[in-house]
Amino acid sequence: MGKQTSSYLHEEVQLTGNLPVWFLPYEAYDTLVTNHWHNSLEIVMIEKGRMEVTLADRSALLSAGDFYIINSREIHSTHCREKTTVILLQIPHRFLSAAIPEYDSLRFEGDFSAPQAAAVTQLLRQMYLYYRQYPKQSIELFLKFNSLLYDLLFLLLRDYRVEVSSAVRIRTERNLKRLQGIMEYVRKHYPKPITLQDGAAAASLDPAYFCRFFKRYMGMTFLEYVNSVRLQHFHRELLETDYTVTELLERNGFTNYKLFMKLFKRTYGCTPAQKRKNASTI
Repeated sequence: MGKQTSSYLHEEVQLTGNLPVWFLPYEAYDTLVTNHWHNSLEIVMIEKGRMEVTLADRSALLSAGDFYIINSREIHSTHCREKTTVILLQIPHRFLSAAIPEYDSLRFEGDFSAPQAAAVTQLLRQMYLYYRQYPKQSIELFLKFNSLLYDLLFLLLRDYRVEVSSAVRIRTERNLKRLQGIMEYVRKHYPKPITLQDGAAAASLDPAYFCRFFKRYMGMTFLEYVNSVRLQHFHRELLETDYTVTELLERNGFTNYKLFMKLFKRTYGCTPAQKRKNASTI
């Protein structure tokens, strides 16, 4: 199983072998991926363990056998608080637009636990079966996987299709473009002090309006987002390097130790020292 390597900003989907999609079975343990989005359509299915998927206006706790559809350009975060086996499928926008000409005017929503969801789960498991059976560059895998992929798109169109108005599409594009600039600013400057005024200036917005705008579309305040980015980087370096906790705090922009410990314990359920020790025994 590969490790999840998601960025927290707008992502460009990678491709697997000669497949037209990114297909990645992986294991995660207490892994948080903070708010981000991508142009691809993403489907996650849980084989073992649990995953929290959070969007700006809703959240879901997925258990073994559950799947969730994250639409193109939909801001989301994921958190696996226990050892979790995940099947991840990302379908690039260019592939979807070619297969479904009206793709940009629709999205997929609904009850992902309804009876018809079993057909989606079965297809994802078949994809995984052939993915494991054939070399990633083989024509056999390419043909069979593609046939299953088109079957999956048929099910999504039949059971979960929702129309989106042009006004909503235009507003979404405008807001994501503005958010992308803000998130890029945080990505470059998170090790240094960042204020609310810095974020507002990066978006060319009045600070008061910026607060409302960011909370509405990201589901958290700007400073909460900044700290979530710092925390994600801190956690990765905690497990992958031998820097001390003090050094990691300095490297990742945390100046308030009490606030940091509160965030870390709330997110990971233990102290950094305990997390590093527990990870070494897995």
